[in-house]
Amino acid sequence: MEKPVVLSEMTWPEAKARLPKVKLAILPIGSFEQHGPHLSFETDSVIATELARRLAAQHFPRILVGPALPVGLSNHHMHFPGTATLSAAAFTAVLADTVRAFSAHGIPRFLLLNGHGGNRGALSVLCTELRYREGISAAVCTWFELVRDVIQKFIPRRRVHADEIEASMGLFLAPRIVRQGALARGQEHPDPHPFTDPGSGGGVEVPYFWEELTPSGAYGDARRASAAIGEALTAAFLERAGAFVESFMGLSPARARPGRRTAPRR
Repeated sequence: MEKPVVLSEMTWPEAKARLPKVKLAILPIGSFEQHGPHLSFETDSVIATELARRLAAQHFPRILVGPALPVGLSNHHMHFPGTATLSAAAFTAVLADTVRAFSAHGIPRFLLLNGHGGNRGALSVLCTELRYREGISAAVCTWFELVRDVIQKFIPRRRVHADEIEASMGLFLAPRIVRQGALARGQEHPDPHPFTDPGSGGGVEVPYFWEELTPSGAYGDARRASAAIGEALTAAFLERAGAFVESFMGLSPARARPGRRTAPRR
């Protein structure tokens, strides 16, 4: 029988009984954006949610999975039909209020488990603000950065999007998001400006539209995807994320500096 780790699947009496045992809540964060011709719009959210579910089960009953945020910061994909994006202000406000709500229920620590590269900057700022202004312990993890060295055993690139890596994660974690008959090679070309490609040194950040980098919306060669690759990456993630949460859950809750606390918004 599957361990009850997802809050949305519980009733309030079940949550009331469980909350005293919870040391950490995971909030999966994704995007609602194109993933080439072979992965669905929910790809980032589904991968983050499935990894969160497995990580919580691995550390049952101390970890609970909160609601996923299925729309992220995807301005760079908006020229592909169907993509949706939030503003940075709306994105961080929703997450901050969600964290505050669960903090009010007694959960002492939070892991924002991110599946979309475009969310990283805003999430870093949010965790910084929560810690130093409100005394709330929150960490952010972008899953593919945590296992970057393992990914590079399969591909040489830094960018991961609608490629063999995400397709492999889909095949292992949630095959419904993969259109196996449409798996195709990406059409990426060199970055328009020097020193902006993170795979060749980077150092300069330019907010490109995605079609400036790949007209099909995909990188790599998704035809090379396999459930075995997804399983290997998932195992590496669970091992490393597991080591982090064990350490993180062992710390005393953070305390805000005197005079710096910001009252939760009502």
